[in-house]
Amino acid sequence: MIVTQFHDTKAQSAKEVEISWDKLVEKIQKPKTHSTKAAMPLIKLAKFGDAKTAKGSLRHDPNVVEVYGLEGDYDGEEITIEEAADRLEKHGIKAALYTSPSHTSSKPRWRVIAPFSASKEPQQRRHYMGLLNAALGGILANESFTLSQTYYFGKASSDYEAVEVQGVAIDLRDGLWSPAFPSQAKPESMTFEVATARSERITEAIQKIYSNEAYYQPALSLAAMLCKSGMSKDDAKAMVKSILEAHPNPNGDIDQYIGHVDGFLTGEGFGDAKTDTQVSDKAAELLQPISYQLDHIEAINWVIPGFLPEGLVSIAGEPGIGKTTAIVGMCASAAKIVKYDSITQTPFHRKIIYITEDPKQVISMLYGLSKQGAIDPQLVKERFIVVEAVRSNPQVLAATLQLAADNYYDTYFSDIGDFKIPPLVVIDTSSASIELESENNNSEVSRAFALLKNKVFQNELPLWTVTHTPKAAKGSEGKGLSARGASSQEGDAQ
Repeated sequence: MIVTQFHDTKAQSAKEVEISWDKLVEKIQKPKTHSTKAAMPLIKLAKFGDAKTAKGSLRHDPNVVEVYGLEGDYDGEEITIEEAADRLEKHGIKAALYTSPSHTSSKPRWRVIAPFSASKEPQQRRHYMGLLNAALGGILANESFTLSQTYYFGKASSDYEAVEVQGVAIDLRDGLWSPAFPSQAKPESMTFEVATARSERITEAIQKIYSNEAYYQPALSLAAMLCKSGMSKDDAKAMVKSILEAHPNPNGDIDQYIGHVDGFLTGEGFGDAKTDTQVSDKAAELLQPISYQLDHIEAINWVIPGFLPEGLVSIAGEPGIGKTTAIVGMCASAAKIVKYDSITQTPFHRKIIYITEDPKQVISMLYGLSKQGAIDPQLVKERFIVVEAVRSNPQVLAATLQLAADNYYDTYFSDIGDFKIPPLVVIDTSSASIELESENNNSEVSRAFALLKNKVFQNELPLWTVTHTPKAAKGSEGKGLSARGASSQEGDAQ
């Protein structure tokens, strides 16, 4: 069999080792000791090609050429390695198990390796992974089903165990029981399953690129075929780009070609590819009746009582009209740092994370309110966090929201239980914080706000985004006003 070793998680180089099953088991039972987990190599019972991702990694699903066995991961911390070995023995499966670096006797974690009787096509792996998972009781981690997933190999702690299970190759046990797949695992067609004819056309397109006959049409054809084979649009672009970059004599501007590829795929309707199974599962997930009662209505959670509820709120106004002045005042009420009684005062305080393109302006306002005796300066320092805006892509901004939810909540204790009050995050303005190619592109803005909304509702995190109204609306006295840019920004907010 062939085992591929990667020096680290970047996987920019690989080492193929041809080894017998008995020799591999011997290495598992008498592993090399490493000072840290990061110093250990990663292994895969598979053969990889030479195509790299945009980041230079060889370890990605489309680059898997052949598979020689299975690798599974268990991190449930309940089933011991001995119990797992017993389950495999009862099913007659040849395998080896070894504990992972984070394993302890009280919290067992381990990996399992099971060889095939002969090499298999990449798209066959998921089926056999399901058989192995079923034999173990459906306990393997979802990552085990990822075609190109690798695992650390070796010993990094004194608490190491290894067990060999006698039996036959798992592919020879096929048909004796049904496979078990986690609902979150990638569907089988996402493992770059291609028909022979399409595979030949892919090879032909790559050959045309390397022969310098042409770049443009073969690159478009290759990207389309990769998408039809189950690859996402972004992965297809990355694959085509890596092929173009590997050319010894590039013909033209590669980034320009990739721009054409992106436009072509978008025009052809390729996004993240979804199989029939994915679509059916998603439809079943969406068609879930909501349970409700008509004898009462669910209470609204307010940030500003009777005025602004929790959730995603978009606030728009002309430049210089006083948006920030009004918002800082509302934030003071939400943080309960106002000294005088107010109809907007909340029963519980929450921290404010104010992301602003003009920190001096916000701090100046807080200073003025403090000097006037309107707010408590000590509470301001504790509850009002000012952050300078940096244009970031939506994924980074979504991660920032998660970080805020995890680290800046307040806990209240009561007779009926403890509960958390998440912070209020203000993004003033959206254009200074959210990196978009075009704020007028509805689909791009909608995707960005969908990422933010996910964090908002996942964490019950109130988020206010501030934007300017278009210049054409100036002087309209509030009639028909809308936020500048794509209309989906308003549609995605409350």
